Amino acid sequence: GNKKNSDSKDGSSDQKDGASYKIVYLTAQYKSYIDAVKQDYSNKGKIYDEKLINPLINNYFSKCEYLDLFRYGYSYFIPDTMGIEHAINGINKNKSEIAEAIHKSINKCSEYLKDDSITFYVQPPNISRSEILNKMGGVTGMTVGKKHILITVDTDVNGWKDGMEYCVAREFLHSYWTSTHYDSTFKWTLLRYLAYEGKADIFAKKLYPAAKAPWTSALDEPKKVELWKKITPRLHTRNFFFIPEVMFGSKDYPLWSGYTMGYKMVEDALKTQPNLKLEEWIALDAEKLREMSGWK
Repeated sequence: GNKKNSDSKDGSSDQKDGASYKIVYLTAQYKSYIDAVKQDYSNKGKIYDEKLINPLINNYFSKCEYLDLFRYGYSYFIPDTMGIEHAINGINKNKSEIAEAIHKSINKCSEYLKDDSITFYVQPPNISRSEILNKMGGVTGMTVGKKHILITVDTDVNGWKDGMEYCVAREFLHSYWTSTHYDSTFKWTLLRYLAYEGKADIFAKKLYPAAKAPWTSALDEPKKVELWKKITPRLHTRNFFFIPEVMFGSKDYPLWSGYTMGYKMVEDALKTQPNLKLEEWIALDAEKLREMSGWK
């Protein structure tokens, strides 16, 4: 990026002139983590917090709605320093392609919904060349709060640019929903989480119908029915150790169970009211969607 639209603080931004969003690359923070670990490997966990997690929170995420989710997602897993350097180089080499993919996706999203001033934070994966990230097209996202989207990319994975466009669209919907519908009285339950993720994929697929999103079709019909029976008694749980088990998979739940179920529930709900406008169905609460979907 040229001087006037780069982030003067650390020179890490790279977006188009006049763009309504910002890109911050977190590669320098990861590099300082790696360098410190090389000096003192036995204190890897402490260094991870001091050099990476705490600075990210203090500089960017401290006021974010889903800070607890971020902490939960990032505090249990200390990255493997081996692959990160390679992944950082991949990001640095591909900055213009990354910016281009984000730009294209944001332009597409903006034709449907307005959510300006989003900042995208681009980081390398915790495990480079991870099997799961590979299946996801090399890109995964996390909305840390409205206007704050964290994107993880492994540029070694084939098709990552398409993965990036789709990921930006689904996280864009999370940011929009958070801006318009989240407030301090909102409490996550499994059902609400299913609806939240289902809506995001329905929106992203509307924009990118040909996109591969294997987490939306990880179970066949009988398996969906079986999963639904199993989770129905716990749809209103607020247990934050249980919810990710269902969403992402665990020893008790197949990979991406919750994402597939949430997608199916929202999809079935919308089939019953095809004339609902986008803003209208985004606003529907999880109970209403469940009722419309017929998944009793």
